[in-house]
Amino acid sequence: MFLVERNSKMLFHHVVGRRSRAFTLVELLVVIAIIGVLVALLLPAVQMARESARRTQCANHLKQLGLAAHNFNDVRGWLPPTRVSNDSSDANQNFVTWAVILMPYVEQQNYYNQWDITMAYELHSVAITRQAVPVYFCPSRRRPTAAFSNDTPNGGLSDFAACGGRGPNDGVSAQGVPNQFAHGAMLCARWTMQSSPLRVLNWQGLIRLSNVTDGTSNTMLIGEKNVRRTTKWGQGEDRTVYGWTNANNVRRFAGLDNKDGTSQYKLDGFTDAEVTQAIDNRAFGGLHPGVVQFVFVDGSIHPLKRNTSLTTLGYLSEIDDGATIGEDF
Repeated sequence: MFLVERNSKMLFHHVVGRRSRAFTLVELLVVIAIIGVLVALLLPAVQMARESARRTQCANHLKQLGLAAHNFNDVRGWLPPTRVSNDSSDANQNFVTWAVILMPYVEQQNYYNQWDITMAYELHSVAITRQAVPVYFCPSRRRPTAAFSNDTPNGGLSDFAACGGRGPNDGVSAQGVPNQFAHGAMLCARWTMQSSPLRVLNWQGLIRLSNVTDGTSNTMLIGEKNVRRTTKWGQGEDRTVYGWTNANNVRRFAGLDNKDGTSQYKLDGFTDAEVTQAIDNRAFGGLHPGVVQFVFVDGSIHPLKRNTSLTTLGYLSEIDDGATIGEDF
């Protein structure tokens, strides 16, 4: 009996002694160091997983735009134009773009109904123009409602732009003749105007699928556009995509400029001189590591490497150059 009681007391004191023992400072520092190493190892993996998800979502948005363009073509018989009119008789009135006329095809019919596409962008109220369409944004850059443009009226933005070819022009004359350098899948429409008040009586796209003789799977339609990291959202080259108030917010070029043969509309690596000349404001680009994403005329998604050659970019940007695409595509 005495032996059992004595053993019980010894066991009790042994357990209590073990429970009351605390970490030493060295042990605590070791644990903290281990946790720090694990966090350092896991954080890049978490960031990569998040970026992979954002890139996939961006590709899905472009895919929706490609499908919208095909549905538009099925209804109208031509691909969506970059804008419905290029009329310049009133410098203060600029007409709506692909971002408005595609709204019914990206589940934005109610928003589209608020617009009068025969009227200039500037004649719409800010209650109409200052709205965002989620599918027009890349999640790696921003949320759709993170900013609006400082145009008058304020307008919704976009991280995507139509491909107008190699540049420097994608316009159409008042007589309905495309500019000699306009060879992209999306150009200005042919239009008829009413002079007073100034409005579009009718418009018609110029590019049909049969015009894409290089092949719909070899021709860019819409892609991510370059926006300088130093640009304040909603200002400079980051303006509304609903009106032709700033052309570079709506369409971009790729490859060597058709007119001067020196302006390089590449996907990355612009020099200080090119930035000064605003060449980067007319080029495609994005925030995904290593690639810029495009939807082609056939609706397929292509992440092009940032170092894709200018020659290849030029061939991909035009509908009818007849060239063979390089190996870097």
